[in-house]
Amino acid sequence: MRVLLYGSELSAATAAAALAWVGHQVQWLPHADAPWSALSRVDWLRSEPQLMAHLEQGLADGTLQVIEQLKEARTPEVIWLALSPAQRSSASALVEDPLLVDQQGIVLINNSTFPVGETERLHALMGMQHTSVALPDTLEEGRAWESFTRPTRRLLGCDDATGEQVTRELLRAFNRRSEVFQCMPRRAAELTKLAINGMLATRISYMNEIAGLADTLGWMLNMSAREWALTHGSGLSISTPDVGLAGRILPGFDALGRCATAKWSLFSTA
Repeated sequence: MRVLLYGSELSAATAAAALAWVGHQVQWLPHADAPWSALSRVDWLRSEPQLMAHLEQGLADGTLQVIEQLKEARTPEVIWLALSPAQRSSASALVEDPLLVDQQGIVLINNSTFPVGETERLHALMGMQHTSVALPDTLEEGRAWESFTRPTRRLLGCDDATGEQVTRELLRAFNRRSEVFQCMPRRAAELTKLAINGMLATRISYMNEIAGLADTLGWMLNMSAREWALTHGSGLSISTPDVGLAGRILPGFDALGRCATAKWSLFSTA
């Protein structure tokens, strides 16, 4: 398929590399805030296992092309948005471009962390001759390539058969071992993503409070974590500092799931 991918997030880089790897013709338009000349040198991209190597392979094979302006793009079959929450206006400007509005039957895949209802709004701006789906970003920083190519689940918000069919075909190579799609309406998928973010943020805040209390009492938090795990059967992962599900899923947190004033990092994925 011909894919136009827009964004400079980790989800954009991973999708560009993975879709080109399985043979799709991908044109990647990085956001103006982080063009490829700068993006290719950032530490978080180069530190992701396998990701930079697959990007370079796609560029060498010709299945991946990095473009600087929308006018360089061929007419796509799929538009994949992978933007930050602050870049909603950029998404609107892209889908309203005459180059795309005058076309027919394009499928918009919204992989951005936008508010509930944003996929429908962007669809309306494109025109009802097109189709849209919400595919919330669930990548884990530190293992983005693995979580994209070997997912345990994907939330797919779609309200018509065409959008679901095209998305399934686009990602068919990554859905062969088991059924990973959890299908629901677009707004439901966006709300589910919001709920996941809320639960992660609540968990982080809770562990920060426990860490503060442990400091006050002069108690070893790791010892409390072991007792908690043994008593409640929840395992140490809930209270162990490690790279976890937040990563870039939770805007404002670093690679260890910590905010600027955090005393405790996110639970592990074990």
